[in-house]
Amino acid sequence: MTPENIQAPSEFLDRFEEQLTQQLLRLCTAARALSGQLLETPDFEAVWPEVCTPYLGDAVPEIAKYPTVAIGWMGFVGLAIAQRWDSDWSVATEDPHALYPALLAQGFDALDDYVLDHVLAITDAEERAQLHQLVRTCAEAAHAALRREGIEPQSPMAFHTYVRTLHVMYRLGIALQLHRLGYKFEKMDMK
Repeated sequence: MTPENIQAPSEFLDRFEEQLTQQLLRLCTAARALSGQLLETPDFEAVWPEVCTPYLGDAVPEIAKYPTVAIGWMGFVGLAIAQRWDSDWSVATEDPHALYPALLAQGFDALDDYVLDHVLAITDAEERAQLHQLVRTCAEAAHAALRREGIEPQSPMAFHTYVRTLHVMYRLGIALQLHRLGYKFEKMDMK
């Protein structure tokens, strides 16, 4: 981190998260997977801690060898959470600690395939490949953004910035699936 961009940690993290969110939103909009908006509801933020904490235990050991996986798989988690929200959220929130472990039926390494095959049940090979590639592209862009910051590896700031990156990928995965399901923001006349 260079002296000119030294900020209070929370200011830095907030700025980083917002800039990364906007970058990935533009990327997904250009790919026609989103329409310029990050679809979300407070329901997803309510379960974020229960999803993120066990994910970190699986992903952190993978960062050095497989950084794109350690970042990108959270996008697949977001896709799955949005699907669960659409299908039966009341049952899912009875035990939010079970949301993430339920995606590990084939292990962490195969989380992407499990979500695409068993949670989203995408049977069209081209659609599956496009979604997989889009999440991968977003994860690569997020990894590049992390590296550009020049944060000392394995430092507390590196950890917090990584968690913020995961949060962006989680929200992005949610938005992608909500868009796939046909959800959109509409202006309502409350008169």
